[in-house]
Amino acid sequence: KGENINICWAPDGRTIAVGNKEDLVTFIDTKTYKVKAEKQFRFEVNELSWNSENDLFFITNGQGIIEILSWPELEIQHIVQAHPGNCICIEFSRCRRYF
Repeated sequence: KGENINICWAPDGRTIAVGNKEDLVTFIDTKTYKVKAEKQFRFEVNELSWNSENDLFFITNGQGIIEILSWPELEIQHIVQAHPGNCICIEFSRCRRYF
């Protein structure tokens, strides 16, 4: 839906998350190609990522915040004020313990 601007794979390979310019994130089942879930955000979504355990979903936004959601429930678990400006990317350390 809309013009897609970011994409990421779940660590288990079963889901792809796709974000569009309207800040809608769509979760697609990689086996059936059907939409598993959608979540509309009220802020600028910049980057998407799952943790290696595949139970948390991370979103960076235009307010310098990293929002951590449970997966697959998509309920807010934690909000981190990560930067005073835009937070445009996220990357995990090699040990996947830090981001």
